[in-house]
Amino acid sequence: MDNIRTSADLRLAIRKLEIKNNEQKQDIEDKFHNIVEGFKPRNLLKKYVGNFLADPLKSGVVNLAMAAGTGFVVKKVLFGNATGKLARIFTSLAQLGISSFVAAKSSKTKELKSRTTY
Repeated sequence: MDNIRTSADLRLAIRKLEIKNNEQKQDIEDKFHNIVEGFKPRNLLKKYVGNFLADPLKSGVVNLAMAAGTGFVVKKVLFGNATGKLARIFTSLAQLGISSFVAAKSSKTKELKSRTTY
């Protein structure tokens, strides 16, 4: 601190410290809000799932799992528990077709997204 000799110097020094204090409070509040925003579930998922999907191998595994899961769910919803051999063959073929369709669309969607993202 500078040497304070008069009451005007004292008031000026106090005012400077108050301004510095307010700036530091604002910085702390901003950092706190950034930390809170970072820990929101949506942002955590976006961060970690985005990092996971950035790896092409892991992305392929996710696409495969998504396609297989979609095929299985559609098979169960549309056909239920097929009992006859012909019905089971038909439902398995439908599941395979749906899984292939979803896998193809997933890779095309990623290709389009990578072209449009800067």
